[in-house]
Amino acid sequence: MKNFFVGGTWGKKLCNNIHNFIVKYKKYDRDAFFFFTSIFMAIISLFLFLKLAEDYYEYGSWSIDTKVYSYFLSIRNEKLNSAAKFITNTGGVASVIILTTAVVTFFYINKKRKESFHFALGIIGVWIFNEGLKAIFKRERPSIDRLLNPSGYSFPSGHAMIFLSFIILLSYYILLDFKNKNMARLITLLLFIYAGLVGMSRVYLGVHYFSDVIGGWLAGILWSSTFIVINRALAYKKYVKYNTIK
Repeated sequence: MKNFFVGGTWGKKLCNNIHNFIVKYKKYDRDAFFFFTSIFMAIISLFLFLKLAEDYYEYGSWSIDTKVYSYFLSIRNEKLNSAAKFITNTGGVASVIILTTAVVTFFYINKKRKESFHFALGIIGVWIFNEGLKAIFKRERPSIDRLLNPSGYSFPSGHAMIFLSFIILLSYYILLDFKNKNMARLITLLLFIYAGLVGMSRVYLGVHYFSDVIGGWLAGILWSSTFIVINRALAYKKYVKYNTIK
């Protein structure tokens, strides 16, 4: 019984500390929505990715992979093949490098050097994270009816993971900086739809399973959300330290 009350006191103290932090953080950051939403998204995506990984090690494959792949095989035609190849190329290595360079350069020219560094670091980091995950899972790619022949392992999809992370980080800065918030939301929505098309093009072309793409999206959300949280948390820490000294 004594332990129960001790635990209850500890739990109450923890809740009070969290509440006090939230109140203080909201006073510091007028865009606190991004901080707390990113925490929520990081936790949810981590839980779902771990569940997906657990199922992979337990079962090795999912029935949904066969169903989605069979559907795409049934609708293939020359026009869709060309469209899928174009979309997948826009989410590939060369395109992401070019797009990242353009965004980083834009930030730097507009005297946003910190944002420039953070964006570049975020994209480089997710690339390394993807390669690390592929080395851990070592899942082979689909072996039949491919329209392309990429190298490397299959899970999680690099196109889905890296391109979605790029879109999340880009959308984050768009929503922060655009004065016309309705336009910013519309652009963000269109970017996310396109990221979805990039991921699904990999399944259509036969170079990934559907679960590879889902895993890539979840890992991309996990990385970019965590990156945003750390970014804003470090800024908050500097703010608190500066005002304490002052």
